[in-house]
Amino acid sequence: MYFSLCPYAYGTHRLVWVFVLWLWVEIACGGDLMLKLGPPGVGNGGPNPLSIPPASLLDYEVSYLSSSDVEYSLSVVPGILVGVRHSNDSGVFAGVGGGLVISGLGSGLGGYYSVGYRSSTRPYAFEIDLKQAFGLGSGQLLTVYALRMGLAWSL
Repeated sequence: MYFSLCPYAYGTHRLVWVFVLWLWVEIACGGDLMLKLGPPGVGNGGPNPLSIPPASLLDYEVSYLSSSDVEYSLSVVPGILVGVRHSNDSGVFAGVGGGLVISGLGSGLGGYYSVGYRSSTRPYAFEIDLKQAFGLGSGQLLTVYALRMGLAWSL
């Protein structure tokens, strides 16, 4: 048996398709799709200013919140994350999870926590959150954060 750094040598592409199928089933069961904008801190000396107009991919985050309060988040910074969100009746929420953390210094596996507020209007809602992620990669500790706000649509 040989060792390879190529993920496809171990059948990882099958796992990717299983994850995509599972996410598609989650979306079909209902939930909320969110598009948020805001400046991230990429780990190289403070937050980056939001570009006006927001043309940089660093400024965007797309999230999906399932009906069982599982959040799937995709952004350049802090990365590709999956976690659980807990909220109260006033709209304040907190979340924890993990995934691939991406910073200006590299990328690696890690965890995150988030706190924020979400309005209770339907089918559209306003949301603002602060997400702090940390991970190990490139032989060092990675820490990034993003303060973002945007709209959520109920599916």
